[in-house]
Amino acid sequence: RFNHPAHTEAYIVGGFIHTLDYVGLVDLDTISKSRIALIARLITGFAGVLSGLVLYAIVNKVFSRSLAGLSTLLFLTNPMVIQLSKLYRPEIFLTTFLLISFLFLLCYVEGEDDVYMGGAAFFVGLAMMSKYPGLIGLVPIVIVLMSKHKSFLKTLESLGTTVVGLVIGVYVGSPTMLLNIEKAVESISFEQRSHHLGADGLSFFQNLIWYINRYSNVLGTFASMVLIAGVIFALYFVVRKRSEIKAPDGVKLALVTVVSLLIAVSSLSLHWVRWFFPAVPFIYIVVVFGYQQTISKLRTNWLKVLLTCLILVVPLTRTIQYTYALGSGDTRIT
Repeated sequence: RFNHPAHTEAYIVGGFIHTLDYVGLVDLDTISKSRIALIARLITGFAGVLSGLVLYAIVNKVFSRSLAGLSTLLFLTNPMVIQLSKLYRPEIFLTTFLLISFLFLLCYVEGEDDVYMGGAAFFVGLAMMSKYPGLIGLVPIVIVLMSKHKSFLKTLESLGTTVVGLVIGVYVGSPTMLLNIEKAVESISFEQRSHHLGADGLSFFQNLIWYINRYSNVLGTFASMVLIAGVIFALYFVVRKRSEIKAPDGVKLALVTVVSLLIAVSSLSLHWVRWFFPAVPFIYIVVVFGYQQTISKLRTNWLKVLLTCLILVVPLTRTIQYTYALGSGDTRIT
């Protein structure tokens, strides 16, 4: 990400504080740094809640309200979501923008209205300026554009709308990116450094295994097993084109997003748990697909209830433990 004040969340916080100053609730000349930090963290918390609501809308569009509620509950009770929503960091903003882009993309898949494609690209631009790995949001967009059977002229029109939306999103999210390219390149180069005392020394496959291990622990054993089931079912339905059951487009695009981000972060010299965090809501889309397909194979209701409880118990238990640990106080204000 770019140094302050060039990244998107800095503009959001700055704009909100200036609005408070305009209506007379704060004074820019006297406001303390601690008050600014508090406002920034409150806005980040709001973005965390918003990401859950957008995930609900996505899963509701792809599946049903009940599965949307399950995925949102799993996501919002995830300890990493809670932790990052408490801190003024870009991961939550990045994730929220990618989810909104994904929702626009699903609307485009349904109706092929270029307005939705432009909206999807616009929010990818905002995601990129929050943290440049937001570029991964272009992968499902490109796949949709390539897979739609349209005339060359219509494809060119959709591509033009995508480019325009992306450029506008980049400029709105961070004017510095275009007005001070030298500084932007310097910041990106710094983030691409290959050495860190606690996060280097692994190969691509070692990074890959490291991320899988970390996030399987975050999801819990049973949720991870249902995730694997979802991946297997999705691949099976894709291979078996004549199958009566089809994997929804939302599931396939979510799976592509997760795999693309996993490959991208594993290819880097450093490894940080938070780098793969934007994939979490998309993982839960695949999880609920695996859950849906698994319970459809179960004949008794008590087995369905047991599976649901097992999926929820680990995340909820860890959330309670994390919340209890926070009772000791938090000295970090950034």
